[in-house]
Amino acid sequence: MKTLLHLQDLEKSFGRQMVLDHVGFDLQPGEIIGLIGPSGAGKSTIGKILLQLSRPTTGTILFEGKTLSEVPRKDIQAIFQDPYSALNPSLKIGEILEEPLIANGVFQKKEERRKKVEETLVKVGLLESDYGKYPEELSGGQQQRVCIAGAIILSPKLIICDEPIASLDLAIQVQILDLIQK
Repeated sequence: MKTLLHLQDLEKSFGRQMVLDHVGFDLQPGEIIGLIGPSGAGKSTIGKILLQLSRPTTGTILFEGKTLSEVPRKDIQAIFQDPYSALNPSLKIGEILEEPLIANGVFQKKEERRKKVEETLVKVGLLESDYGKYPEELSGGQQQRVCIAGAIILSPKLIICDEPIASLDLAIQVQILDLIQK
């Protein structure tokens, strides 16, 4: 089986502060790994580097044998901790979820995009009718489901989760973890 993600000797420093020091691991297709550690240990920094929001100081990162700059953006998506700041309050849910489809040239016709968005909403446990709602009309758990829908709508090969359930109550946390697992 071809390795999906290979990190070797990854380092990141901010001035004199070393955040990542020779980090390395391999991730196989279908595998789930969790990074644990205290605040400031570099967990989010690794995610930002993989999303190309930050650059490592040194180290090797290969995604299916390619450098990150060679990987289509749609192949690596993220689910963040705070759905409130991840969703544009001035856009309806359907518009938010259509944006990545438009940006990646998926489905030229609006009807095709709408159908894909509605199917994805149902897949994450929401209703097709949520397409026309604004984020403020949804609960925190529902908003996080929209964020998950946004992460999976392009069928990425890797999803990076940065504390995706931290802001939710315990019952909703279990539901969201089950959904991410699926």
